[in-house]
Amino acid sequence: MVLGRRTRTGRDPTETAPAGRSHILLVNDDPGGAELVRRLLVGAGHEVEVASNYDEAIAAMAAHPPRLIMADLIGGGVGQNLRLLDAVRSHPNAALAGTRIVFVSYSESNNVLSWQAGTDSFLERPFHVSDLLGCVAEVLQRPEEHRSEFRLRVLNALTGS
Repeated sequence: MVLGRRTRTGRDPTETAPAGRSHILLVNDDPGGAELVRRLLVGAGHEVEVASNYDEAIAAMAAHPPRLIMADLIGGGVGQNLRLLDAVRSHPNAALAGTRIVFVSYSESNNVLSWQAGTDSFLERPFHVSDLLGCVAEVLQRPEEHRSEFRLRVLNALTGS
């Protein structure tokens, strides 16, 4: 079931968001965790749609393309997140293929693999609210032409290259 299609104001979520607001697709298979993160992001002014698995995420992405996807799939671990990332990055629609993606994980061990696969950021759980909101803001504000360079810098720092 896809949750969060209506905004707090009852505004149609398919309308263009005002400046500073972004449509975020939160992919999280933990209903309690998803609701908490959804509320935090909505409180920060974003429109948030929730999908609880890969299939729901793909359907939601096609129906209402997000500006950012935050993937936190515990079941299946990093494999499910990478499967989603691959589906996004290989999408025939260039706008969808360029969607910004943040992975959330309990394990820092997935950090390098996530960056190599093309994520825009990696957030390790547990995290503070300011870490979540700062991460989202940073990813959304990063200029398109700097995304690849930023990913390479992070990878080099992580691998000591």
